[in-house]
Formats: sequence, C-alpha cells, structure tokens
Amino acid sequence: AVTFTGTSTLTTVAINGGAIIGTSIGASSPSSGSFTSLAATGTSTLTTVAINGGAIVGTTIGATSPSTGKFTTLDATGAVTFGGAVTLGSISTDVITITGLVGIAQGNINGAAVGASARSTGAFTTLAADNAVTFTGTSTLTTVAINGGAIIGTSIGASSPSSGAFTSLAATGTSTLTTVAINGGAIVGT
Repeated sequence: AVTFTGTSTLTTVAINGGAIIGTSIGASSPSSGSFTSLAATGTSTLTTVAINGGAIVGTTIGATSPSTGKFTTLDATGAVTFGGAVTLGSISTDVITITGLVGIAQGNINGAAVGASARSTGAFTTLAADNAVTFTGTSTLTTVAINGGAIIGTSIGASSPSSGAFTSLAATGTSTLTTVAINGGAIVGT
C-alpha cells in the first residue's frame, strides 16, 4: 500500500479497486465518467439526462421551470391543472373517458355530441340549434318563440290559459267559448 499525505499530482491514474471516499471528482476541471450505478444523497444538477428505464418516484417534474412532456399513459390521483390550449385525442375515433364530475368554467365544446349514449340533465343560458331538436319527457321552457313548423297533439294553456292570436282557427270537436265577438263572415249550419 502507498500512502500520500498532502497534495499529490498524478498525471495518469488507473484505479481498479477499492473506494474513493469523501473526495470531489472533477471539481475544478470536470470530465466524463462512466458508472454501473450512481447514488447521490444531496442535490445533484445534471445538465442533460437521458433516462431510458426505471422509474421517477416521489419527485416533482418541472416545478420551477416547466417544459414539455410526452407520455403513453398519464395517471393523476390529485387535482390536475392544464394551462393554455389542451388537445385530447388525435383522431375522431379516439375515446376519452372521464369518470367523475367535470366543471367547465368557460370556453366552447365544438363538434361534440353531449349525452349521445347516456343522457342527463343540462342547464343553459342560451340554447341554439341548427337542426331539429327533440325533447323527451317533460320540458319546462320559460320563454319560447316558435317561428315555424307545427304544434301537433298538444294542449295549449290546459293548466294555465292565456291569450292567443291566430290567422285561422279550426276545431273538430266541441269548443267552449265564454265570450265571442263575431265581427264579420258568416255563421253556417248552426
């Protein structure tokens, strides 16, 4: 065994065994290193890292300086906050399943069927449709402007009657008119 005390300068050294303990390597003039396993107990700064296997466990990624990330599977057990534009799926056949409640504070849902396979309730300030709208069950519409089409097989004002204005009015059954003012035309067959 050789023991060096003080500062020693060795131009070329091949260490084939033993251990380097309590010594900085490359502190003043760093170079490359190759290891079978590398363990650090303090804070390590690695400028460029390629991780090709294993797992990153219990570690925040991008906390102080976020960047992009690409994953085959993304699983989160807590709250997830997305900033900026978010694209889910890449083609029309991609299926995105969200289990639980979704709160959309603002923005748009474009080109997507809502309740296509499993219907539920909906609340809207404004509802616009380019095509026919079919309501099943009982619907309560506070104010409705019907500018075309037909109301078929439906009682109007059955529980709470109000006024009505018509260009023509035809009845096939018995009609009860409390007060009638006939200002023209003819009463025929009566």
